[in-house]
Amino acid sequence: MMKRQLFAGLTCVLIVFLVGCQTDNKKTYTGKLNPPESDRSIRYQYTSSRQITVGSEVKVENSESSQTMTQELELILNCKPVTSEDAFAYDVTIESAKVSQKDFQGETIFNHAVEELQGKPFQLTCSKDGAIVENSEFVKLLKAAADEESFHRHRKALLKEPDMLPDMVAMQYNLFASAAKIRPENVFSTNQKFSFVEPTPWPVTLFPIPDHQVDCAVKAFKSEDGIKKAKITESYALAEKSQLNMQSIYPGVYKMPGLLGFMRNYKFDSISGSGEKIYNMKSGQIEKSVQNYTVKGTASYAMPIKDSQPQITVNQTISYEIICD
Repeated sequence: MMKRQLFAGLTCVLIVFLVGCQTDNKKTYTGKLNPPESDRSIRYQYTSSRQITVGSEVKVENSESSQTMTQELELILNCKPVTSEDAFAYDVTIESAKVSQKDFQGETIFNHAVEELQGKPFQLTCSKDGAIVENSEFVKLLKAAADEESFHRHRKALLKEPDMLPDMVAMQYNLFASAAKIRPENVFSTNQKFSFVEPTPWPVTLFPIPDHQVDCAVKAFKSEDGIKKAKITESYALAEKSQLNMQSIYPGVYKMPGLLGFMRNYKFDSISGSGEKIYNMKSGQIEKSVQNYTVKGTASYAMPIKDSQPQITVNQTISYEIICD
């Protein structure tokens, strides 16, 4: 079974290729509009949720055979195109940001770093080929949410609870970069295949964030209201090597409390699962996406416990869809 060390660092790259909903009272997205038009905007609902189970190959006396924690992030993003001749520029507002987390004892984790981003605006620009041109405002927002005020001290150490800010980084790739990768020339016939790389959200706020390969295949076409749409299926594999040049958004050196902080040397063994996207051929937009996958890996304890090695299973679901007012 293939193993690899999780890679260090984090870069915030936000690539956008959007089409908007009309700003009237219609409730249903038609997919008939094309960007960039400054009087129209698009709204996405994005959810990332996972269950993390930590077990052991060796039964430790007076301990549970496995422990589980849960995390869920839900965002509403409003993106308004800004007129540009040679690039896609957008004014983005994080309309809503909600996080729910429970630790391995079932207790609520109170960390509001992501929720502090609610209502925050930022502007981003990307070239027509999907390359990021400007996202410094978003990077600044993430770093502000991750500053030392969200830490607490225990003796001489800075402690950091899980905060799901790494999911904000993954969201940029899952939601926006994939729209730039899935272009009409890639989906004009069934059985067409292509691949790209995305970050893998991870419960540990200590970086690195790993990445994985997404293999896509065009499976079918359908027509809705005269608009051609493609069904694209996904499968996942561990990336052969780190392809995302990432840097940390967190300041200084810190530790995590509890079981996650007691483990070291995280490694991936496998990733498996499937996903599906509905792609609007006219607008060039992903209207709906669901990803379900399981990541399995190992770690080591800071202090050896009878030669016991932690076995980690992360069941991850990422979904998003266009919504209208």
